[in-house]
Amino acid sequence: MAIKYSKLDHAKIQQKDIDAINTLLKQMSPNVKPIDAKKIENMLSTYNALIHMAVDEETAEIVGIATLLHNEKFVAKFGTIEDVVVDEKYRGQGIGKRLTEILIENGKLIGLKHIDLTSRPHRTAANALYKKLGFEPKDTNVYRMMLE
Repeated sequence: MAIKYSKLDHAKIQQKDIDAINTLLKQMSPNVKPIDAKKIENMLSTYNALIHMAVDEETAEIVGIATLLHNEKFVAKFGTIEDVVVDEKYRGQGIGKRLTEILIENGKLIGLKHIDLTSRPHRTAANALYKKLGFEPKDTNVYRMMLE
């Protein structure tokens, strides 16, 4: 099975692609709200997102996605990797690893000082992958205020 990796182009996205992305997001977090084309366009334009996808060349289905958000503060240009998810049927084939590597390569190309990511402790395979790729736990307190 051949997997093709490419950057998501919101101008070419079709409803079937949005449906596939929503299916992936549900596998990552069952309570996630569905997204639409407007949400994707907003992420790409407003939040400086780079969204990469893995597509099964045989079926033309999106089987994995990963997002790099990047921003610039006074002291550094940095990125955050979010929403790395591979379809359950395709896991264990290195797709998540390759998507993450692509985002790291993109981060280097755009001059990021560092890339952060978070992963829930129960996602043992993902946590092991991130450590293997060179991510290290950051000594910090994480605070969250719920606004909804």
